[in-house]
Amino acid sequence: MNLIADSGSTKTIWYLEKAEICSTEGFNPVILSQEQILNGIHKQLLPLLPEDIQKKLVNVHFYGAGCAKNEANLKMVDILTQIFPHARIEVQSDMLAAARATCGHRAGIVAILGTGANACIYDGKNIIKNAVSLGYLIGDEGAGVDIGKALIKNYFYGLFPPDLAQLFGKKYPISEAELILNLYQKPSANKYLAQFAAFAIEMQHIPFVLEIIQQCFEQFIRYHLLANLNAAHKTIHFVGSIAYLLQDILAAQLKTHNLELGQVLKTPFPALLDYSPSTKM
Repeated sequence: MNLIADSGSTKTIWYLEKAEICSTEGFNPVILSQEQILNGIHKQLLPLLPEDIQKKLVNVHFYGAGCAKNEANLKMVDILTQIFPHARIEVQSDMLAAARATCGHRAGIVAILGTGANACIYDGKNIIKNAVSLGYLIGDEGAGVDIGKALIKNYFYGLFPPDLAQLFGKKYPISEAELILNLYQKPSANKYLAQFAAFAIEMQHIPFVLEIIQQCFEQFIRYHLLANLNAAHKTIHFVGSIAYLLQDILAAQLKTHNLELGQVLKTPFPALLDYSPSTKM
């Protein structure tokens, strides 16, 4: 039996063969410690995976945010080996999952816009070039964490239109002190910031919010697609909730740079479940 995980920084969806069994928190080995990930999987996944099923697992495939980095990849392999000692463990990046899901065995340029952001050139089998990924503190342009950060800055700096500020404050009744506490003294600041992107999705028709989204997408296009990947005049495929839920705005922003929006998937699954290394498309 095969256990497959699609893990972003916010959420992990687990599949047994082709059936979704549960969602847990996201397990990014760059951000979380080995102990945090081990505890999370033990508490959130294993109670839903009977011991007799665990013993029947032949392969565990983990596609995760942060797993492109060698040290983080090895860390995740070690964690999963401890939990599933009799299974063959494969850990790959969420970027490869996105490429396989959108392009299959065809070459293309693929990007992720979810909690975080990334992009790559895919040759139909492997990722041959990754865009530079600097993480949520100074990077992740265009992603949920970036949009959330922009909203929070505009709100606390008093730049929101009054009616919109009232709506935002009602939805997120937080003080400046609470914000600082959550950003600097509590774990998972990236997920904390990304939650505010839900307001942008809901209010994307408001000109002030639309402009913030456009600015975030513009930076993603300039830094990741054009400067990093030389993607001029190309079709770009996307995976991620931000790309999926804001795809009309994204398509329009891409068009200003003579780029075309290709396939857009909210998650790599279920498309990735049909991917086979031996299949020709």
